[in-house]
Amino acid sequence: MAFPHGLQPIYFLFHFMKLHLLLTLAVCGSVLAAPTTRTSFDTGWKFARFGAMPDGSTRPEPGIPADMITATTHEAANPASNAIDGDKSTRWCASGALNDQKLTLDLGRSEKLGGLKIIWEKATKNPFSVEVSENGGDWREVAPKRPSDGDEQTVKFTASARYVRLTTDSGGGSWASVREMEVLDTQGKKITPRPADTTKVVAKPEDPTFQDSDWRGVDLPHDWAIEGPFRMDIENETGKLPWVGIGWYRKSFELPASAAGQRVFLDFDGVLNSRALVDRAEVPLVLGLHVLDEGAVARVERLCVEAGAQIVVTSTWRLSFDRPALHELLRAKGLATTPVLDCTPLIPHKRGRGQEIQRWLDSAPPLDGVVILDDEPDMLHLAPWLVQSSFETGLLETHLDAAREVLASPPPPRRT
Repeated sequence: MAFPHGLQPIYFLFHFMKLHLLLTLAVCGSVLAAPTTRTSFDTGWKFARFGAMPDGSTRPEPGIPADMITATTHEAANPASNAIDGDKSTRWCASGALNDQKLTLDLGRSEKLGGLKIIWEKATKNPFSVEVSENGGDWREVAPKRPSDGDEQTVKFTASARYVRLTTDSGGGSWASVREMEVLDTQGKKITPRPADTTKVVAKPEDPTFQDSDWRGVDLPHDWAIEGPFRMDIENETGKLPWVGIGWYRKSFELPASAAGQRVFLDFDGVLNSRALVDRAEVPLVLGLHVLDEGAVARVERLCVEAGAQIVVTSTWRLSFDRPALHELLRAKGLATTPVLDCTPLIPHKRGRGQEIQRWLDSAPPLDGVVILDDEPDMLHLAPWLVQSSFETGLLETHLDAAREVLASPPPPRRT
């Protein structure tokens, strides 16, 4: 997609820990309730947690290929996947001042190797070694243990292998931590890992026939991230709680045959709707793209017209709608003259929504200004461009005043 010079994107951001919501529909012969009826979906959900678990282990997500890189331990916000994401601003870090910490990379097929490039978090003298394997079980050392040298170094060796394992210690107050790990071929070029070929069909939780009988029954609201237990070895971003992980929520219900062709929404939002909108409503509302605060929409439209800005969406809406569909839905709700320019990319295991925005900025043409409208603060280094609203009130005139000031300031720099 080509982007005209000088656009000023406005982002709509609604941050969640990674979770999945699934509604499975079954047509039956019951009587359809009146169109004005609102039905609560707070009860009867099934829940399971995957990915990073509270005890520090990893539970594979059903139907998802095994991780290409794993670690002995990791901090909640610094998983092993950060070491091969191509982003030097992220990192893998051990969960404490521990020795014999292993990063194991599966290239997906056997390759002729020429070395390993390591970008450490910072320059230390922490000792490390490198091993390779064809089957992930029988290992051969190709770089004996030695002190690390600077914040970036390349270890040369010759081998044919599918797996590469970096083992490193902590020391001198510095935990084992790697920003990027790149396996090199015999010409010194990076070898890109890829998932191993497989023809095995594995059921996924989004499949209506997926068996969730062993999942836990829960009612909403439910916050799996605060169930604990407290762990003193993780960062204190959420009170020492192991909040990083993947949560799947499933719910099955029946719709009558007369409901065929209609849509069912279950949405969570905060900028273009609010608790104040619910309080003003004469009937209970299920918030989402079909129910937006007209005042907030009008304010966004006015801001975009004044600034000549366009919208880049990075809310959970983009999981269900592509850019053209989002444009039409928002246009129908009052954004009559403001196009939806794009959606930010999805980054698994991201540290915050700001990482996805930065990824989009790195691929965009020069911009005159950027402002982020969000009711959550997880913008990382992009916090100076955030105008944070509240779900209690939604987007107010005071937020627009702040947004105008941000748009008048220089945009965030690229990181490429």
